[in-house]
Amino acid sequence: MATEIKNLTLEKALELLGSGYVLSKKNFRWDCKIGDKVCDKNICQIFQSDNEFYYLHFDSYGNKIKNKCHTVREDEILGYLNPHQAELITSHKQKISKKSLNDNIVDERTAKYLVYEWLLKQYPNEDDVIIPELSLGDRRADYIAFGKNETCIIEIKSEVDTIDRLQEQINKYISYGSYVYIAIHANKIKSLTSLSIPDFVGIMEIGSGLKVIKKAKKQKIDLGIFTSYLNYNDFKGMASGLKQSSKFEKEDIESIFYSNFTKKQQAEYAFKNMKKRHTRESEKRKELHRSGEKTKAIDNATSIGVNRMTNNYDSLSLKNIFKVDENYLVKLLDMMQNSFNKVYKNSSVFDIALDDKMLYRTLSIRYKLAEFHNTSRYFRLKYMLEKKDILLKNQEEIIDYINDEMSAIIKELKNDSGLYLFKTQSKKTHAFFTNKLSSRGIEYKILQPSEMKNLHRINREHFADKQVLIVVEATSSFYHVDREINQQRLWIK
Repeated sequence: MATEIKNLTLEKALELLGSGYVLSKKNFRWDCKIGDKVCDKNICQIFQSDNEFYYLHFDSYGNKIKNKCHTVREDEILGYLNPHQAELITSHKQKISKKSLNDNIVDERTAKYLVYEWLLKQYPNEDDVIIPELSLGDRRADYIAFGKNETCIIEIKSEVDTIDRLQEQINKYISYGSYVYIAIHANKIKSLTSLSIPDFVGIMEIGSGLKVIKKAKKQKIDLGIFTSYLNYNDFKGMASGLKQSSKFEKEDIESIFYSNFTKKQQAEYAFKNMKKRHTRESEKRKELHRSGEKTKAIDNATSIGVNRMTNNYDSLSLKNIFKVDENYLVKLLDMMQNSFNKVYKNSSVFDIALDDKMLYRTLSIRYKLAEFHNTSRYFRLKYMLEKKDILLKNQEEIIDYINDEMSAIIKELKNDSGLYLFKTQSKKTHAFFTNKLSSRGIEYKILQPSEMKNLHRINREHFADKQVLIVVEATSSFYHVDREINQQRLWIK
C-alpha cells in the first residue's frame, strides 16, 4: 500500500530506498465523494538496486519513456521528486529484481506488448476492436477488446506497479467486461490474496512471456452501460438518411431514441457505436503490428496520430441499424402535430405560440415550460403537449398578453407617423398581426423570405408609401435598417 510522504528529506529518502522502497511522484485529484486525495498515474519513480539509484519517467498514460530513464546521483534525488501543484510523493514496498534497468525489468510497456499479442490471438476477426487506455467511468482500463456482443478487459500490474487501486479498478471493470483479467507480474501474484477478487476474474502471469494461470469466466453484462458514451454527434448521426432530419435538434433525437426504442435496442446501438468509434484506431494499431512496428502498435493514441477527442468516425444511423423507414421522423412529427391539434383545437392563439419561436420563448419563461435553447418544432410540440394543463389553465391570460402587446403597438403607430419595421417568425404570427392592423386602418406591406434573397439592407423604399413593413424571417438573421426606421420585434417582453 502506497503511503503519502510530506516534507521528504534526503535522509528519509535514502533510508526508504535502502530498505527496498520505491519513491513515486504522482498526480492527484480531490474526490468529493470520499473527501480525500485520489492518486492518478505515476509521473516518475526512483528505486535503489546494486547501490545505484534508478530514475523511471512515465508519460500521461503510465508508460515508461525509456530515453528519459537513467541512473541518478544521491544529491539529485530530491530535485527529481520535488512535487508541484496537484502532485504528491508516495512510497511503497517493492520487490525489484536486482537486474539492469532497461533490459530485464518487466515494466508496464513490456507487459502491454505481451497483453496486446495475446488479445490479437483471442480476437482475430477483422471487425474485432482492440485498444489500450480506455476510460470506463472514473477508471481507465489498460486494454479492452470489443468482439461480437462481448468485451474483454485486462488490467496490467507490472513489476514496478502497485496494487493500491486494483480492487476499485476490478469492481468497476466487471460492469463493462464480459471477460475480465488481471495481468500481473510473477513477483506480485501472492499480493492478490489481500484483495476480494471475484471468482470469474481471470489471472495472467507476466514473466518472460504471458501465461494464463486462471481462465476468466464469461459474464453477462448489460451492454446498455455504453449508452452513457453517446455524444452530440452520435445523436445527430442517428438521424442521417432520414427525411427532415435537419429540422431535429440533438435533444429531439435523444428523446426519440430513449422513448421509442427498447432497452435492448438502445444497448445494441450503443455497443455497436462504441465499437465503431474506435475501429480506425484499432485498425491502425493492427497495421503497425503487421508491418513490423510492434512496439509502436502499443503506443498511446496521440503517438500513433489518433485524436480521440475528435469525431473521426461516422456514427451509426437508425436507418441502417434498425431498418427504420426514411419517413420515420416525418411520421413522428405528423403524429405529434395531430395530437397538438386535438388538444388545442379550440384556441388559435396556441397555433401562433407553436409557430413563433419568440412567443414560445416568452411563454417558456413565463410559465417555466422548459429550457428554451432548443426551439425546434418537434421540441415545441412535445413540451406544449406535456404542459397542456398549465397552458390551457392560463389561456385567457395568454390571450390577454398577446392582445395587450398588439394594442400597445397599434396605439404607438396611431400616435406616430414614422416608419416601422416589424420582424416575425411565422405566417401565422404576421396574419394575426395584419388582421389587427387592417381593423385599425393602418397600411402595411409584407416582405416575404423569397423577396429578401441577397438583401442585406432594408431602406425607406421597401415601404412603398406604407407605414409598416413586416418581414417574415426564414431564419433568425438580422437585417440592417436606416436610422429613420423604427425596428421592432413581436414578443420582446
